[in-house]
Amino acid sequence: KIANLPQVDKAGASYSFASSIAYDKSEVDAVAYGINKDYQDLSNFQVAKGRLLSADEGDGVFVNTSLLSAIGVSDQGKIIDKQIDIKIPLQETRDGKGGELNQKFKVVGVINSGSGSEIFIPARLLDQAGAVQYTQVKLLAKDGSNVDDIRKQIESMGFETSSPADTIDEINQMFKYFNIILVGFGAIGMIVAVLGMFNTLTISLLERTREIGLMLALGARRKDMRILFIL
Repeated sequence: KIANLPQVDKAGASYSFASSIAYDKSEVDAVAYGINKDYQDLSNFQVAKGRLLSADEGDGVFVNTSLLSAIGVSDQGKIIDKQIDIKIPLQETRDGKGGELNQKFKVVGVINSGSGSEIFIPARLLDQAGAVQYTQVKLLAKDGSNVDDIRKQIESMGFETSSPADTIDEINQMFKYFNIILVGFGAIGMIVAVLGMFNTLTISLLERTREIGLMLALGARRKDMRILFIL
C-alpha cells in the first residue's frame, strides 16, 4: 500500500530477526535481516569483500565484519563462497503456528557496518517461511518536494517516519543560531572600529590645530581640510 503511493518512486522492505549462526564449529547469535533488492539499493552498504545480493539470489547472503570476528574469521576473503548454517526462529507466521528457517547459505560478500553481528538474506526466503511483519521500509520519493506529503500519508496509517531532511533541518537550525552569534560578534567589532576611527580623527584634529589654522590663513578651504583628514 505504501509502495503504491503516487509520489513514491521506489520502496524497499526488510525483516529483522534474532538468529543463530554456525560456521566451522563456531556458533554465535546475530541479527538476521531479510531484505529485498530495492531496500539494498536504498541502503549505503560498504562492501569490503565480494558483492551484495543479486535480484534473483537463491541461497546467497552477505555478512558484516563484526560477525566474522565473532566466529573467529580474520581473513575476510576466506569466507567468500563458504557455507554457513543459519537458524531463525519465527514466533509468528501466517498460519499462526510459528516456525523456523533453518538452512545452509553461501556467503557472497562482507560489508563494514556497526559493532553488532549482522547477516543479510533475501527477504523472499522469510516470506516463504511465513514471516508476516516487516521491521522497516525505505522509500525514495519521485521529488524532494513530495517528502512531507508522503510522510503525512504514512503517518496517517499509524506508522512512524524519519527522513534525512530531519537531520538537515537540525543542522540548519544549529547554523542559524551560530550565524546570529557571528553577526553579533561582527557588530561589536564594527562598533569598536567606528569608535576607533572617530577617536583617531579627533586626536589628529586636536594635535594639528595650529597647522590647520595656518593652512586656512594661506587660503585652504574647509572642504580641503575635510578631504585631507578623511583620506
